[in-house]
Amino acid sequence: LPLTRDVIVLGTNRLTITEPITEKLFTWVRAGGRLVVFARNEIPDNGADTVEDKLLAALGITVRYLELENREQNQYGPFGVSISNADDFVWAGLNPEFRLIVNERPGVQILAGDEKGAAVVTRSMGQGDILVLTDRRIFNNRKIDDEDHAALLWWLVRGDRPVGKAWLVHEDDMPALYAWLWQRASLMVLSIAVFIALLLWGYAPRFGPVIGLAPPLRRRLVEHIDASAHYLWRKRQSGRLILAVQDALKRELSRRHPGTHDPAHLSTITGIDKNTISSAMRVNTTTKRETFLGVVRLYQNVYKKL
Repeated sequence: LPLTRDVIVLGTNRLTITEPITEKLFTWVRAGGRLVVFARNEIPDNGADTVEDKLLAALGITVRYLELENREQNQYGPFGVSISNADDFVWAGLNPEFRLIVNERPGVQILAGDEKGAAVVTRSMGQGDILVLTDRRIFNNRKIDDEDHAALLWWLVRGDRPVGKAWLVHEDDMPALYAWLWQRASLMVLSIAVFIALLLWGYAPRFGPVIGLAPPLRRRLVEHIDASAHYLWRKRQSGRLILAVQDALKRELSRRHPGTHDPAHLSTITGIDKNTISSAMRVNTTTKRETFLGVVRLYQNVYKKL
């Protein structure tokens, strides 16, 4: 709270002013502060004629609602407000629909009103005081230059008090949920916003045809066989390759030339030197590329000449 020589003008409906906060304000007033509050201009429900206001009730003040026949016309005219340092009244066009009903308590003084009730009340409390008005709209931009509203506001915040600051509280309501979350959990709000944006992006409809994936590459059987042979050669498994070629040649010989398949017989059938055939048949494995290729070529020539 500010210094006790200052003035707090509480121009709100005080919906978030709890009892502990109210007691703190009263303690500040008792120490010498001045508090200016305004009755809530709310039409009560269910035909009641009083407006609930806990802060004013703690001061022994009840807000009464008067239903007027013609709301566009101020039937009671402006109120004359008696101030301590003026020879005459200052005039204020307060809302005629509301009055303050004051219980008899020490330190309470009515500064403006009529037979229907009070319009401006002051309540002494310790070294300070509380001023209550029925209408705060007389101090907005549209009405501040009507009647003596500016002079009344000056007296409320200055009057016969020592020089201090005036604190104008124009909003103390509970903020909207989004504002409350942003003030206290902005990082969480941003994270949720990014997550929702990505989620919507993932489910959003696409424009145009979907770009298809390239069809899987289909390889020929010969390519698979060639790849397998290269793999066995790199793993020093040339013996398995030579054995596979020999088995294929033996199957073909058995089909076309049943009988003994020694080098001399093969030389007679193919016309290839029997020593060359005999040397090739003795090679079971090799790590030399030239030897391997020579053996395979020989078997291919034999196969072709069967």
